[in-house]
Amino acid sequence: MLERLISLFYFFPFRLVLNHIKENFVLILSWLVILLIILGKIGDNYGVPILFLNPEYIGVVGYFSFQLVGVCLGAFYITWNLVSYLLYSYRYPFMASLKWPFAMFTFNNSLIPFSFLIFYLYEVIMYQSQEMGKENIQIFWMILGLLSGFIFVLLIVSAYFLFTNKNVHEYLGQEDQHTAQSDHWEHLAGEGKADRVDYYLSRKFRLRHIRSVTHYHENILKRVFFQHHLNAFIIIFVNTAILIGLGFLVDKPLFEIPAAGTIFLFFGLIISLSGLVYYWSGRWGSFVLILLFVLLNMFSQFKWVQTDSQAYGLDYSEKQIYSLAELDAISTPEKVEADKQNTIEILNAWKKKNIEGKSYYHKPKLFIVLASGGGSRSAAFTMKVVQTIDSLSQGEFMKRTIMMSGASGGMLGLAYYRELYLRNLLGIENRLYSEEFVNNISGDLINKMTTTIVSNDIFFGFRKYKYEDKKYPFDRGTAFELALNTYTDGALDKPIAAYKVFEKEAKIPMMFLSASNVNDLRKFIISPQPVSYMMHGYSQDDPEKDEMYEIDAIDFGAFFKNNNPYNLRMISALRMNATYPMILPNVSLPSNPKIDVFDAGIRDNFGMENAIRFTHVFQDWIKRNTSGVVIIQIRGSLKDNPVEEFEYKSFASKLSSFLGSLSGNITTFQDYTQDYMLEGIDDVLDNKIEVVRFEYEPAENEKRVSMSLRLSAKEKQKVSESALSKTNMQKYEKLIKLLE
Repeated sequence: MLERLISLFYFFPFRLVLNHIKENFVLILSWLVILLIILGKIGDNYGVPILFLNPEYIGVVGYFSFQLVGVCLGAFYITWNLVSYLLYSYRYPFMASLKWPFAMFTFNNSLIPFSFLIFYLYEVIMYQSQEMGKENIQIFWMILGLLSGFIFVLLIVSAYFLFTNKNVHEYLGQEDQHTAQSDHWEHLAGEGKADRVDYYLSRKFRLRHIRSVTHYHENILKRVFFQHHLNAFIIIFVNTAILIGLGFLVDKPLFEIPAAGTIFLFFGLIISLSGLVYYWSGRWGSFVLILLFVLLNMFSQFKWVQTDSQAYGLDYSEKQIYSLAELDAISTPEKVEADKQNTIEILNAWKKKNIEGKSYYHKPKLFIVLASGGGSRSAAFTMKVVQTIDSLSQGEFMKRTIMMSGASGGMLGLAYYRELYLRNLLGIENRLYSEEFVNNISGDLINKMTTTIVSNDIFFGFRKYKYEDKKYPFDRGTAFELALNTYTDGALDKPIAAYKVFEKEAKIPMMFLSASNVNDLRKFIISPQPVSYMMHGYSQDDPEKDEMYEIDAIDFGAFFKNNNPYNLRMISALRMNATYPMILPNVSLPSNPKIDVFDAGIRDNFGMENAIRFTHVFQDWIKRNTSGVVIIQIRGSLKDNPVEEFEYKSFASKLSSFLGSLSGNITTFQDYTQDYMLEGIDDVLDNKIEVVRFEYEPAENEKRVSMSLRLSAKEKQKVSESALSKTNMQKYEKLIKLLE
């Protein structure tokens, strides 16, 4: 028994795993992180596991999408083994005498990868059968696609090494073959003796005792490994070159690799770079790796290296001074009053439209629509809700709506529907209520983004993107816009100025898109209309008292008046509104000091701040001309969440409880604050405010659809069903009565 345990300890596959654990845990960590993602332990709320379990290619999940993931998995597997071979091969000189040294090393080094592959295949099968309801034959083709892609890469690399790699027998006669002076094999860099290995696993899964190589001259063995390492370097270089090449083709749909495949390529690149550092620096590897990171961070501070993400259509040739004095200059009482009068003209046009055929004394209710953030889930839910309201009201809903606002995914849905509604008015589109539009707005925005991250962004964004007559940096923000533009058939590919006249005539609702300033959390209000009255608190009776209120918002058009602000691309404005930290790059604006903006949801995820300030500013007009205000809030989450049990699960969770509570409850905190604000404006309007909330809620015993930038067909169906749930249907009935 003891002998068997000793044999196991000196079994080649076991020794390799031990080496990974002892000396370069990064190699194991890469597999572990991806496995935890697949098992739903990392990124489950954001739909990351689904990228692996249900990969999409050109809008289709099937054999070819899984095959591409298999190719990328194969590339990662080979890269992982190449790096392992570079780091450990000199410790095992017996391999030089084998017929195919690298192939046998890879075979014996596959305990971790093949264990991963088994878990991965099992999770794919379970997800496709249970969650997606796929038939066995469909799952079979998916698994076949994954394995065929994986094996294809193995065959290509095996063929390359078959014709280029040599073993010790092919060098015999070229060097002095005298027995080495020592029975101990020294590492090439002189860092230690060979590891003891008694057995290795043959291709036929049989245990083979290693053959001694002490009768070969050391120089011959070293030549074998040197030649193998050279081939390994060539493969790694080719992989990196292919990755960079993808950066030039990512705007072509054919080259949009499934996001899961991109993640495999990303990890492959990381272990390649770290492996090369360890190879050349030996025991100083960890120190050198940290040093390189510090130097890279210092290097990235140079202006000529930085590639800020920019908003397309905006002119960056002149920078605006960002100061309190400049903000005061664009929010003077005179400016506020002029902008207010402009909006009153819109309100009057809205009223005229809504009293046609009615009594002179008829006062319609004024509708404001707000949609919350929540990725593609919120976009799809918002689209389905507004389609349903407008359909049930026979178009009356959009006629009554004066303003739309919100954050992130919800605004994608509102902006898309508003554009479709405008096209319907112009006789261009007559399928307003088609389910096709729900599918479009929740299309795959992630594949193009992840491919861009790996092939472009981590290489300091070397590409440029031409919009109209200007060139801007190409990054994952660009990829987001290109993907959104593709799925919406270019509907939103226009400057925000294109909506100005239609808003002014009240043919479509006004839309306030917000973006939060990273530096001070002031928000920019993006609108084709002048809206300086939204910049701070407004005193109805005494404008001089406006000095009491700090400026907490900025009229985008007024502040960037010298930067062609109304030429801002609508999709760029939506991206600024939906820039979730880390997922999309912060957008830099032409100012001094620098302004970076990100997701509106950080400041106001539900758009309620904008709605309350708007109604407060125009309270007199609203009282005289309407019978009240109806705020329709379309939420990707529940307003009143049930109380959950709470306890510290570990010492670490206790230490991090403050940060976890802050990040996890930011929207709940906004709800608390906005309820106070809503109470105040309701009193001002003589209790004539109604709030109707449509909430996404999964069916009983059903998993919540993830907050991702890509929904599967099944998830889209679940979101649509939630929009038509019994609870929400009661809200529709209430809303129709308010429209009467």
